[in-house]
Amino acid sequence: FPTDAQILRDELRSIVQIIKSRYPNTRSVYLSSRTYAGYATSTLNPEPYAYQSGFAVKWLIEEQLSGSAALNFDPGKGPVMAPWLSWGPYLWADGLIPRSDGLTWACDDFQPTDGTHPSTSGRNKVAGLLLDFFKADPTTSRWFVDCFPGDPDTFAAPPEVLNLQVADAGGGVVTVSWESLDPVVGAGTLNDLVGGVVSQLRIDSGYARASCLATSLADTPFTDSRSGPPPGQATYYLVRGRNACGLGSYGSSNLTPDPRDSLDAGSPACP
Repeated sequence: FPTDAQILRDELRSIVQIIKSRYPNTRSVYLSSRTYAGYATSTLNPEPYAYQSGFAVKWLIEEQLSGSAALNFDPGKGPVMAPWLSWGPYLWADGLIPRSDGLTWACDDFQPTDGTHPSTSGRNKVAGLLLDFFKADPTTSRWFVDCFPGDPDTFAAPPEVLNLQVADAGGGVVTVSWESLDPVVGAGTLNDLVGGVVSQLRIDSGYARASCLATSLADTPFTDSRSGPPPGQATYYLVRGRNACGLGSYGSSNLTPDPRDSLDAGSPACP
């Protein structure tokens, strides 16, 4: 130590970069270190290396938090090289000595052939830790836990709509498109769209004069065939999703109070 953990950190860095390269839609990766290896009968990954693998995970996430370009996940800060990284469930416990949550690792929790790979009881422990994590973590629970089992087309509340784009379709018509929420929360999600003139937005410092342009859109895109704004003016658009699990948001400006709060609260109404 710390050489072995540093080598593993570097290997994990390469792995998450490969994941993003091969599967570019990957948004997040959750990292877990090893289970207990005090019963290992081979040199594959005994203690203390299994315990020290936790440092490799810690240092890799710390590296991304520190702004490493090699692990950048934010397109606004440069080339995207990796998904967003976070901790998954922590699997290590010191053998038969209980953790604060009661987790222990007995010899029977591992295969007798190597004392390293989990047996059925060990796999059940890992599965339970994974399930508990995905059901409870605020970044996973909203898409992992089905919030409305009675509707197969709805399984999570809508998050903020991303990648809103406006394109000139010719003849004074514009097409408004966005990243569909269907793969994230289910095909039963509907979309509401509001819009207005930028100059009014500046005068009001809010969305009091926004208009509801469309409600209950099944999915992207929307065609706006209204006449355009007066010369020298510009039009803005905001979209939110809604379904049986909840009402989404028109977005956040990171201001306090947020001028979009009134829109989310239904003023002006849409629908």
